[in-house]
Amino acid sequence: MREEDALEQRIQYRSYVRTVFVVRIICIFYMLNPIGNILGDALNRRDVQQGIRTAVLLDAAREAIEAVLGSNAANQTQPVAYKNFTLFIQVPHGALAQEIRLKEKEIIHMVEERRGKGVVKFIKIRVSRQVETDMLT
Repeated sequence: MREEDALEQRIQYRSYVRTVFVVRIICIFYMLNPIGNILGDALNRRDVQQGIRTAVLLDAAREAIEAVLGSNAANQTQPVAYKNFTLFIQVPHGALAQEIRLKEKEIIHMVEERRGKGVVKFIKIRVSRQVETDMLT
């Protein structure tokens, strides 16, 4: 198996694991609340739907960073927010920020492949030594 195929397989598996995790949380939520409360409170709220879309987009951004820059760089980066077609990424040092700037178009293209064209137009990078690690790995 080629290295690229193995990487793609790992990315797909991680995405599958995260999806299963989210589905389980949603199922637990449904079991703990009456259906009327769920439909009235959660599903009709625009902010909840927007939060879910943002979380999925940030996950797609993390996968794109891993595919473009490799797992070492992905473990050091943290997509932290998305607003007004701009993806905000936090990194621990300037060298990694520069690497992301150089590959910005590729990262945006890969996110668009997963989430749709025109979703991300810009990437803003913040250098901070306190980058959170991925809790699911």
